[in-house]
Amino acid sequence: MPLRTSLACCIMLCACSIDPTVGSPEKVNDRKAPEIVLDHRGLGVPVDTLPSTVLSASDSFGVLTSIAVVGDYLVAGESYDAPFLHILDRASGALLTSAGRQGSGPGEFTLAPQFVPGASTTMTDLWLAPQLQRHAVVVNIPAIVEKRADWLRRTFRIEDTGFRPNGIRLSANEWLVRSYTPEGDAPLLLFDSLGTRHGTIGTVSIADDRIRKSERWGAYMFNLCGSPDGQHVALPFSYTGRLEIRSRASKAVVEASVPYRFRPHLPLLGKILMMFKSGTAGTRYAYPDCVATDAVIYASFRGHVRGKVRKAPPPANTFIHVFDWSGKLLRVHHLDHSIGGLDLDRANNVLYTVSNYPDSAGPTVRRTVLPR
Repeated sequence: MPLRTSLACCIMLCACSIDPTVGSPEKVNDRKAPEIVLDHRGLGVPVDTLPSTVLSASDSFGVLTSIAVVGDYLVAGESYDAPFLHILDRASGALLTSAGRQGSGPGEFTLAPQFVPGASTTMTDLWLAPQLQRHAVVVNIPAIVEKRADWLRRTFRIEDTGFRPNGIRLSANEWLVRSYTPEGDAPLLLFDSLGTRHGTIGTVSIADDRIRKSERWGAYMFNLCGSPDGQHVALPFSYTGRLEIRSRASKAVVEASVPYRFRPHLPLLGKILMMFKSGTAGTRYAYPDCVATDAVIYASFRGHVRGKVRKAPPPANTFIHVFDWSGKLLRVHHLDHSIGGLDLDRANNVLYTVSNYPDSAGPTVRRTVLPR
């Protein structure tokens, strides 16, 4: 059965996942990805179209890729240029200050640091993991705003030499990070707050004969988000229709019932690490990020294929797929913008996002109230 016919039949039946392994095999180096029609109306779950409020659209913003709720503040993260941190008042959206210089000194970053979400000892600190480096820093956001000298609270190295900075804090004293092996697997490693490894919650095994083992970690790149109680972890995959759920108690692996299931399509696959090719024309996006409560997972989903122009806006806005921790799809939120990063005010069920398009005003920080 031709691929387009199989996809059309699947959508009409409304109960199956879209899988490009059905029909003609998908070649990873094909310039044109198989067509996938995104139609959430037949999934048997509520679909909401949610409006957002623009909190800030400053000329100081470059390309925003992350955001964090830190007490009364929002911190928006730059992707390329210093200063890497923009601190806003959470209530009004006013830009208070920018920080994070480029350099190799204390509190400086060679590349944009990645935010490390999760539990915090206070509502004032933000954990940061500098890219391509084996250490993490903890900064105090009110101290940065007040320009106090004690804003840099901690710097510590990570013991494991295979460490990659992407991770989450499961508690005030425990950090879960993803690592990678030459065989293409991704161990999930546990570290204490001093950077000492003390265990694992399993390994993500990747089997895809189309891709060399050493490059599978890029094609199957995933992020992490955890429940506030530290008992569950979700793994949203950036370039494949896949979301895994791990439990601390049983170490069981649950495959979420994603509505669109497809393998990575990354054209012109070569020796260059795939994480640096995510902007290539023809790349298909899936689940770039997620946030969670103790009850549900909010996973951002795109599904579209990147256009020929690197900075071209996507053809559709971001969806939020809401799963429970058993992997069941509960509902779908359709946002009125395409997001680059997200965080959640769990007490008030408010989603904060950064968006780099389609606004003519440029990059924005937005707030969306989620239905309970």
